[in-house]
Amino acid sequence: MKELLIAVKSALGAALTNVRVHVTPHINAFPTDFTLPCVGIKDGAVTRVELINSMLEITLNVIIVVYVSLQEGKEVNIIGDSDEQGVLDIVSDIHEVLDENLLDIAGMQFAFSASEAESISFDYIQQKKIMYKYIKEIAR
Repeated sequence: MKELLIAVKSALGAALTNVRVHVTPHINAFPTDFTLPCVGIKDGAVTRVELINSMLEITLNVIIVVYVSLQEGKEVNIIGDSDEQGVLDIVSDIHEVLDENLLDIAGMQFAFSASEAESISFDYIQQKKIMYKYIKEIAR
């Protein structure tokens, strides 16, 4: 998981030039010097399946959370405008970077986002979670 989180952070950090990207201990935790918009990367569940020929299939789930400034009652939080990106704009950018991107990790076979949660607002933030699934095969 460590290698995957570092690779996801690196790929998103290089592509999302106006968005701070960080690995987070909790989906609602922010670095002390954070600015919005930002993206948090959180480790998710890991499962292992024993395959034939002494191989192991490891499924690694990564939760990616997009945060933008909440402007009360404004649709810009969700869909953006010519001045600001909404959560859907940033989510689209993330999919462009990560969909089917095996991140040059040895044994990685699969990279796909099967689901997204609805966006929510709290305090002064609009948030949207994306779940990415990575499948890796390794020798035991």
